[in-house]
Amino acid sequence: MHTKVTRVFKNVLVRSLSLLLVGLWFLLLPQTVYTVVKWVLVAGLLVMAAPALIQGLKARHAATTRNWALTRGLALLVAALLVAALLRPVMSLLPVTIGIFVILFGLNKIATAKADKQYVNVSAVPQILYGVIVIIAGGILLFNPFHAIMVLVQVTGGMMLVMAVMEVVTAVRAPKA
Repeated sequence: MHTKVTRVFKNVLVRSLSLLLVGLWFLLLPQTVYTVVKWVLVAGLLVMAAPALIQGLKARHAATTRNWALTRGLALLVAALLVAALLRPVMSLLPVTIGIFVILFGLNKIATAKADKQYVNVSAVPQILYGVIVIIAGGILLFNPFHAIMVLVQVTGGMMLVMAVMEVVTAVRAPKA
């Protein structure tokens, strides 16, 4: 039983260390996270395209059936080129779209603040203030979309650091049977 607990604790330490290192990377260098993800996607598409292209070129000489493998390989090659060229603009569109919806949500909160009041003697000011804060957050997403993505990566890194610490605390506090 003691060896089982020791093995579980070692696994927790490895997982915590991994979370800690990845969390620090996300928190301190979010731009490199974007670059690595981009090139991993491109490499994955190219790796998927290679066998299809090879199979398609071999089947091209037979020419007895339709050559879907070559079409699939070429489509994956085009997809890899599009990801390499257009990932940043496409990523920038996501916060813009979310920003528009968040602004509309904030405007709706302000417009319905008086109607949503449940009690007569409770002010609608907190609801209006909440709507204004939501509109400001939506404006930040709308007018600074790529920086918003980098902040999201940093927040994810911070959460990973907290998860790493909590893993170690949970493992230390666990009863040793």
